[in-house]
Amino acid sequence: MYRELGLSVKRTRRKHLRRTLQPRPVLAAPNQEWALDFASDVTAAGQRVRVLGVIDSFTRQCLVLETATSFPSRRVTRVLERAIAAYGKPQSNRSDNGPELTSRHYLAWTIKWKIDLVHIQPGKPTQNGGMESFNGKLRDECLNTSWFWNLFDARRKISAWKTEYNSRRPHSSLGYLTPDEFARQWRFVSPCYDPCRSAQRGRASHLQDAQGHRRASLQIDQGAARFSALQPARPEPKFAANGSRCAQSPICSSCAVREGYRKRPEKRASHRLPDFALLLKNSVASAPLPIPSGL
Repeated sequence: MYRELGLSVKRTRRKHLRRTLQPRPVLAAPNQEWALDFASDVTAAGQRVRVLGVIDSFTRQCLVLETATSFPSRRVTRVLERAIAAYGKPQSNRSDNGPELTSRHYLAWTIKWKIDLVHIQPGKPTQNGGMESFNGKLRDECLNTSWFWNLFDARRKISAWKTEYNSRRPHSSLGYLTPDEFARQWRFVSPCYDPCRSAQRGRASHLQDAQGHRRASLQIDQGAARFSALQPARPEPKFAANGSRCAQSPICSSCAVREGYRKRPEKRASHRLPDFALLLKNSVASAPLPIPSGL
């Protein structure tokens, strides 16, 4: 009856986020893919804390384990920039569909740094299995076994667990090596891989996209290095027997001002006595005083 009279209310279906399944790449080197995810816990005072974890999917090394009360997208990008400065720029980031990792700021940041985004399908955490396994270890070995008094205590204990995970805990998929040992062996086997150079390339490409003056800056740096190489080395100052600086020791004016040593200024030529006047003065000073005849 309601349908015939046109009184039925139309029900709008909720729009669900749909992601296409992307095949997992075959990882063969570090910094090919980073995995991101969040974990949460509560302190003794009832304050909720969140933990941002970032791992390298190839070396299984924990790159970031940041603890805070909240993680807006701008804070996430700041943490990732510090990780890029230390380990190099990744080719892609794999994460879930959280609001921090799907915001406009985060998407613009990845485009700016030329990093591919790989979002898993909703409701399928197994597509980011490496990060889920890491979160399970973090919760079983640190979050569930530790009592956090406050946020600073949580940061200290979680940071200590990160050091133990990277340097003391062997991993079965790495041949029972720790992530740090596996990364060092990979760096020794593949000398072309250098995280410092990778970080420099990431920063250089970022500056090239932002300013467009990378070539000019390199020329300026090379010219400054060439100029500094041609400069003679500054001689070391000489000291007298009593520990004071010798007056004949060569020293620049800036070092003299900084070290409290000032060179005595020379007198002007106009203040100097001529030679004949100097001889007259010496002769008068050396001659005996005349004695009066009446005494």
